[in-house]
Amino acid sequence: MERKKPLPRALIACFLGTLVGLGSCGGGGGGGGGSSTSSVHLTKAVFQGSSVSDTDPSPGETLLLYFDGDITLVSGAILDDNDVQLSGSLGQITSAPTMVDARTIQVTLGSGVNFTVGSSTLDLASGQDVLQDGNGLLLAPDNGVTITNSDGDRPSIDSMTLNDIPSLLNGEGAAGGTLQVPPSGFSLDLTYSDPSSAIDTSSLVITSSVAVTASGNNKAAGTNLISFFSGSPGSGSASLSVPSSLVFPTGSQTLTVTIADATGNFSSPRSFNLTVHDLTDPLRPFETSQNSQQLWFIETGRDLDSLGSSTTNGGTTIDLSASTGANGTSDFVEELRVLGILTTDALAIPNVSGSKNSNEVSLDLLKTQILEQLAVLYQGVSISFTFTDPGGFPSGSASVLYANATHSRISLTGRSLSGVLGLAFFDPNNAHQEDDTLHPGSTPPSTQRLGVFLRTLTSSAINVSGSTFRLTFDSFIDHRGTPIGEDSGDKTRLQNLLAKTTGDSRQSAMDLAYRRLGRFLAVVLAHECGHSMGLVQDGAQPTGLYGGDSVNFPGSSTGHISLASSGLFGASAQEVMEPSLSFTKSLDSGTAFNDLLKAYLKETCLYGN
Repeated sequence: MERKKPLPRALIACFLGTLVGLGSCGGGGGGGGGSSTSSVHLTKAVFQGSSVSDTDPSPGETLLLYFDGDITLVSGAILDDNDVQLSGSLGQITSAPTMVDARTIQVTLGSGVNFTVGSSTLDLASGQDVLQDGNGLLLAPDNGVTITNSDGDRPSIDSMTLNDIPSLLNGEGAAGGTLQVPPSGFSLDLTYSDPSSAIDTSSLVITSSVAVTASGNNKAAGTNLISFFSGSPGSGSASLSVPSSLVFPTGSQTLTVTIADATGNFSSPRSFNLTVHDLTDPLRPFETSQNSQQLWFIETGRDLDSLGSSTTNGGTTIDLSASTGANGTSDFVEELRVLGILTTDALAIPNVSGSKNSNEVSLDLLKTQILEQLAVLYQGVSISFTFTDPGGFPSGSASVLYANATHSRISLTGRSLSGVLGLAFFDPNNAHQEDDTLHPGSTPPSTQRLGVFLRTLTSSAINVSGSTFRLTFDSFIDHRGTPIGEDSGDKTRLQNLLAKTTGDSRQSAMDLAYRRLGRFLAVVLAHECGHSMGLVQDGAQPTGLYGGDSVNFPGSSTGHISLASSGLFGASAQEVMEPSLSFTKSLDSGTAFNDLLKAYLKETCLYGN
């Protein structure tokens, strides 16, 4: 695939591989210091007895105290009745509390302990000298909490990410990096579990390490922000959106979450580091000042060659022919004749749908599949595709600034002289509209033919016995089967397909051929157009999208990311921006852009400065 930077222009090609893999495309401190008090408060007190039914505290049993921010302990200080307000007693405490995690301490109860689980309340006392926050400020009394019982098992936050991006690509994996998101619009995605009790979804706490703006009001660092997110936590997972009313400031920051189970045990806090950058036109792929969305015109009329086929052994082997020079017929149409999706104009059945003959209807059915599959691949993205020319591209230009043209263009055509599956300009952050229909004879000229090349697929697969390709097209391939339009019943079959009514086995085979070829071409178009919209920038987040990292993502190359060994797509599907694409894998519904690339296309993740 060809990548383009405004100056200089660089080429990256998708080379043909095997049939299955087609070519590329703060800590404590003594003394309880500070002259003011902390904003961190006690949120829960949970008694841990010998069993979940034990509500009678005894010496040696423990009490867990949970807080809504990170805390530290004054070294050697003992938390006893002098440090709490309690309707009862902690008993004669003889040892200092211990840190369970950054927001939880454990107190071992002493002789004479006396409180009632379920009714006794506990709060910190004014002047306590044991607990302080990360800034060294002593924690102060608040509203107090009721001491509850628990099952002794703490829940856990099993995963935490943004925009549903897997750990391999969110900065937690070996490739490193830090996700960069806009101030609003991204999602926080969590999974959590508990070994013995249900999760109390109302207990979810989300805090930020920096102050944020919620509904126009400043919210200090450490404030529980859950009420400002959109969405509701589920029993085992949550996907919470950041609405426009919740605005995170630019720069590096950390989100921290905790959750409790139904018996009152809180999880250890889990944190996620992120970087926030304003959604500026230079970084966002789809600026809207001039165009409401990205529009791509798919051009199929290029005529640079004469393409055909023949056989000398009754179709066992198909010999492909190609010669340079226009002949008045679209190269894409000629290649579809080789596959038997179309026949010659002389043999086409007239008046299949109105005045349209069988070739026109067959081509329409294929184009419909391509557009439908592109919509699936780019679901939720501000982009559309059309086979109707929206008007000329700015004269003499290979690319223009995004706001200076109404659309980008790409050729869906026949032959690449270099044997690649596709070639397109690379445009970081989609700063430009591209003309990916150029070739050495165009104005302006390109050093190579740009576009998506069907002949590359045909030449690699047409004589491979038992392949998915052969099973799909052998019934129609010219000189091997009967091309669509050359069987007298194809008029009815095409009409049935238009009307979405069932028919005979040949009609089903025709439908399958349109669907499979449409899906494959859509995947390759999505790949090539992806390059021209900024995929896949080399490097880790926030400067890139992990393109070109063959160490952490084996098989990757510049402008591409291979996830074949990651397990993210399983054995039967693949990442759209892999360096090589497989006809068979492209047909799997799991073939898609990975979640990081989706987030970039949806403008919920950004790269660059």
